[in-house]
Amino acid sequence: MEYKTQSTQQHMTPMKYVEVSNIRNEQVQSEKVTTLQRISLSLKSFFVKIKEKIRDMWKAVYNKIKKKKEETNLEKENEEEFSTNSKYINSGDFNSNNLHNINTNESHVCLDKEVVNIM
Repeated sequence: MEYKTQSTQQHMTPMKYVEVSNIRNEQVQSEKVTTLQRISLSLKSFFVKIKEKIRDMWKAVYNKIKKKKEETNLEKENEEEFSTNSKYINSGDFNSNNLHNINTNESHVCLDKEVVNIM
């Protein structure tokens, strides 16, 4: 009999200790949960800030690329316009003598029409 009481006594724990330990475990668990919630909220806000900064950086890069592209397009247009102007100047189409001849020819045509109208 003595053996049985010893084995039962070893497995039995006092009631007060179990209640206190359960309460303490619940407090620790709730503290862990609130700590984890605080950590998760701070991590979320941290990643949101990083996401916003990355988005802002990409917007700045995109705007720089867009601006550079527009500048190169303007430069290409200016180069094309200059090259066409230089072709005309080199070919002599915009020579002042040619322009004078064109103007005088047009004035003669106008005079001829006026003369025809008067007649």
